[in-house]
Amino acid sequence: MTTTTQAVTHVLKQQVGDRTRWILSNGFFVDRVPRAATGGRYEIFEPGAGPGGGGAERRGIARAIRDAIKLVNQLAPPVAPLATQDIEFELGLARTVFGRLGEEVRGRLRAVADNPTQDTWDAAHGIIISTHPMLTLWQAVCKVNAAHTFTGPTHRQLGARTVRGKWKAVPTQAEIVKAIRFATH
Repeated sequence: MTTTTQAVTHVLKQQVGDRTRWILSNGFFVDRVPRAATGGRYEIFEPGAGPGGGGAERRGIARAIRDAIKLVNQLAPPVAPLATQDIEFELGLARTVFGRLGEEVRGRLRAVADNPTQDTWDAAHGIIISTHPMLTLWQAVCKVNAAHTFTGPTHRQLGARTVRGKWKAVPTQAEIVKAIRFATH
């Protein structure tokens, strides 16, 4: 079940003991209580170690997962996009399987963050920006915006030649910056 709002997206659904947990893209998590608590079936927690784990604080209760995510959006509004100088810090945190990003790769990421077009996105979408977990820029964008599944460009056969088409959608600047931040933290 993928439920999203415009600010926070579902990232991971897992089973934790007798509860089902949705971990959201901003670190909050929502637990479905097997036996309904007063006021709803879903408990909302701030980021932390979890109920009884010493780090999380319960912030609310909701009847539906959609209502829980709406409440999370009110509690923790989306993070503002990075300033241009801050993108350098984030790119310094990004890692490929070979270590830090080289200047050529950083340039491609800067270009798509500054001006997301078909060409800049095509040049940067496959760059690995995190190794734990392994994420390309494209995968990170899909993680922070589950409402969009950015499918790759189409291919068609013209005789013996394969012609590559365009991307159906290019993520926005805010989505790209949010994805870089998500992958590097």
